[in-house]
Amino acid sequence: MKKSILLSLLLFFSLFQAMAGVELGGAENNDNIDNTVIIARIKSDDIEVTIPSVIYTFLDTEIKLKFKNPEHTRLLYNNNKVGFIINGDDTILSFVNGECTIKKQFSTSDKAITIYAEEFSYRNNITPISLWYIIVPVLLLIGLIAFIMIRRRSIN
Repeated sequence: MKKSILLSLLLFFSLFQAMAGVELGGAENNDNIDNTVIIARIKSDDIEVTIPSVIYTFLDTEIKLKFKNPEHTRLLYNNNKVGFIINGDDTILSFVNGECTIKKQFSTSDKAITIYAEEFSYRNNITPISLWYIIVPVLLLIGLIAFIMIRRRSIN
């Protein structure tokens, strides 16, 4: 009888310890988790942003993002894909060798470009040039040349 009670108590305590290990953080003892890898957050000094000095409303503008360290742990952990918020739109960008090019069109009402990811933030004021700023002077020049040519023919 004593043996069966001792066996029951031993079984009860071993079961209790196993359940307590699961409830109190048994994941620390899991051999499948690598706790040595620290995935760094993306900070403002991790990425260089390059935008053209002149932005047209009728053309795609190429914005280049480049990680200063192409082997940033966030890139390695996410298979070179990182989520960004560009002018309020969620976008997942794919990086090759730590570099990515975004094509974006701007309207005349856009006043700035903003890019956010984790602790990274970028803001640059822009003034997109409308198509009319190019077409109107060209049409005026063509009209002036045509007027001068017509006037010379009528004088002769």
